[in-house]
Amino acid sequence: MISQFRERITFNTKTGVSDGAGGYVNTLSSYYTSWAQVVTRTNTRTDIAGKDSINDTITFRIRYTTEKTFTNALVITWKSKTYMINSIINEDDQYQYYLISCSTLK
Repeated sequence: MISQFRERITFNTKTGVSDGAGGYVNTLSSYYTSWAQVVTRTNTRTDIAGKDSINDTITFRIRYTTEKTFTNALVITWKSKTYMINSIINEDDQYQYYLISCSTLK
């Protein structure tokens, strides 16, 4: 299964940085980079109030690690797209792989 982990994903934290005018701008800071396998990927197109919207839903599999803690507060970047994390599951409760379900940010 190791040879199937061909995609490089980066987990990012959202941080607020001063914009110099008294406000803050959200930026992404790298938290953890991992090799991943794309398990499923679907695109859904919706038309809300006359605006087309495409939602990309994807599930990644990564190796289990105790090095970092993964939460829904993190976001993932992959192939120049940013995904918010919907769920993180310890696959089969065997502490070998995480299944991470994500969708594109709107």
